[in-house]
Amino acid sequence: MIARIFPVLTIGLFLILNSACGQGALTELKKLSETNDLKRGSISFYAHELSTSKTILNYNGTKLLIPASNQKLLTTAAALNILGSDFTFKTYVEHDGQITDKGILEGNIYIRGEGDPTFGSGRISSSQAWSEVCNKVCKILSDAGIKKINGGIIGDASWFEYNSIPDYWIWTDIGNYYGTGAYGLNVNENTYKLLLKPGKTIGDSVEVLGTDPVVPNIQFLNSIKTAAEGTGDNGYIYGAPFTSLRILSGTIPRGGNFSIKGSMPDPAYFVASGIKEALVKNKIEILLPASSLYTFNGKAITERKVLHTFTSSPLKDIIKETNVNSLNLYAESLLKTIGKKLFNEGSTKAGIKALQEFWNSKGIDPSAVIIFDGSGLSTFNWTSSEAFSYALLQMSKEKYYSDFYNSLPVAGVNGTLKKVGKGTMLENNMRAKSGSMKRVLCYSGYIKNPETGKEYSFSVMVNNFDCSASSLLPKLEKILLLVQKGQLN
Repeated sequence: MIARIFPVLTIGLFLILNSACGQGALTELKKLSETNDLKRGSISFYAHELSTSKTILNYNGTKLLIPASNQKLLTTAAALNILGSDFTFKTYVEHDGQITDKGILEGNIYIRGEGDPTFGSGRISSSQAWSEVCNKVCKILSDAGIKKINGGIIGDASWFEYNSIPDYWIWTDIGNYYGTGAYGLNVNENTYKLLLKPGKTIGDSVEVLGTDPVVPNIQFLNSIKTAAEGTGDNGYIYGAPFTSLRILSGTIPRGGNFSIKGSMPDPAYFVASGIKEALVKNKIEILLPASSLYTFNGKAITERKVLHTFTSSPLKDIIKETNVNSLNLYAESLLKTIGKKLFNEGSTKAGIKALQEFWNSKGIDPSAVIIFDGSGLSTFNWTSSEAFSYALLQMSKEKYYSDFYNSLPVAGVNGTLKKVGKGTMLENNMRAKSGSMKRVLCYSGYIKNPETGKEYSFSVMVNNFDCSASSLLPKLEKILLLVQKGQLN
């Protein structure tokens, strides 16, 4: 009798102690979903244990939700596998025609891109700042003996499609820096600073001082107003690719001069114009105006002579920048590049096809990943947390896993996770990509328990919540900590 009672007492004591220690992740997810914050919203969570590939947590895991920048995980992981971690982008300085004995080029100079999103940005080691690129091109032409050009300077962006913007990006985004398109020739991340001077009184008009760098032919229709100190950047720039008019609205705070960032209307033309200006300052005559080129002509390219090749940093470094700093341009350039690699078409459509085929080959149901871009800026992307966790699980078995893992922000340390999990066991033990836009907050990545050594892939996605993202985050952190500790139910 005693032998039978003892196990019952032991189980009962365990349940009491477990209850005293708090609820598990699944219970907390259910509780959160029943709050007013998610009365009209949706939350989904899925996790796998890496060592066993087993599902350890599933809450609404098959529900399709907007992933925002979590989309970059699918793009960067596929790009690593398709292109290789040491892949580099090339940008060429070329000419057609002949150089005479007197140093006259009877032809044109071309700056021809192959989609490098880092060109002229100065962001990472192999990428020179735009001013340094201009100086370099001047030296290249001088070393080639060119003193006069009986032609023009042409920015050749024909490597990618003419349409730089994915379908279903919204008007509010595409004139701003984060909504720039991916072109065959990118420069300075296709952005400029709009320099502004606020008024002295709230409600005063704001003066446009100019742009940095100077963008040729750009015009502004300005209705930005002055707001109170400390209100931050609430200014917006509206405008489409290849159009010079930009519409300005919103507010900037009262105080000193202020700047907001916009997307260049025609990066290839900006390159050509800037190079021409630098060459003229260096006493090289140029007969024709600067221009941009978007029609691909393989035969014409083979007839040009390459004077210099700019080479980007390796892909693993570019992907780290993409994920740590959530750079939309970089993700869209990678998407078009894998389309070019697999289907010889540098378009969003070809890139999406390449992305879908890659993940389908890894076992992800096509209906669980609806893709309209590479960065996640489109609100027409739909993905399940199950698909994200499974993709991360599969990536942990791939050749380039280490490069991919190291590209992800570290909780409490850097990038978009710098303030996530700070001061908790998540700090330094979670690497993940965040995804956020209005009424969307997602985190997908890897968690490690430093005490047990267990590692998990996970994805948590929340859409249409009725609170601030900052107030929702601590609740998600609590759930992530429970998963990390293995307290699942």
